[in-house]
Amino acid sequence: MKIYLAGKITGLPHEEASALFGQAEHEIARAGHTPLNPLTRVDQTEGRTYNEYLLDALRIMMLEAEAVYFLDNWIDSKGARIEFAIANETDMTIYRHLDEMPIGCDWPEPV
Repeated sequence: MKIYLAGKITGLPHEEASALFGQAEHEIARAGHTPLNPLTRVDQTEGRTYNEYLLDALRIMMLEAEAVYFLDNWIDSKGARIEFAIANETDMTIYRHLDEMPIGCDWPEPV
């Protein structure tokens, strides 16, 4: 399953956000799923507007993800609250704890 990561990025030191998202990415991959990490997937070029970052992240979430995992700090993030509202209103699967996720495998089904 492809799982998008949502949480606070703006306002955190880059190293702290990278550590939080990286740990979640690692745990999701260990559970056999494909993490979709906006820190590594969204163009982080300096000078882009907040809305440009958010729109890129929402495209990933809406077009690629099968579920969304919300990090513990998500409520402190305007972007993650927007992502939560969209995920909720579009009936996406939402996870708030890693142990809620099924053990999965992204290997192709045998033919």
